[in-house]
Amino acid sequence: MDPVTLVLSWHCRAEQMGIFTREEAQLLDRVVCKDVYAFTFQLDIWIGFVEEKVKNAISKDTWMMLYDLATQVKPDLSDYDENGAWPVLIDEFVEHVRRKTAAGES
Repeated sequence: MDPVTLVLSWHCRAEQMGIFTREEAQLLDRVVCKDVYAFTFQLDIWIGFVEEKVKNAISKDTWMMLYDLATQVKPDLSDYDENGAWPVLIDEFVEHVRRKTAAGES
């Protein structure tokens, strides 16, 4: 047993060792969830997209809207509202992901 898994399981009060529910991971607490988002935001597809498409800095508004995308839209983006008030960069990212998914890329 990896001691890191043991400590993580204890901290999350996991009912089963190494198996974590959303509730056990405290993701229902918006403050904790946002902290986790800030710490772990290493979305390879987003990073690749930004490196390819963005020539300037990303605005704070767009960055925070990305958080909303990650927490309010299904992972497969099936309920993404193209007519919503999303920044253009987010719209372009969703189109990019959908094209890659349709082409069978990851």
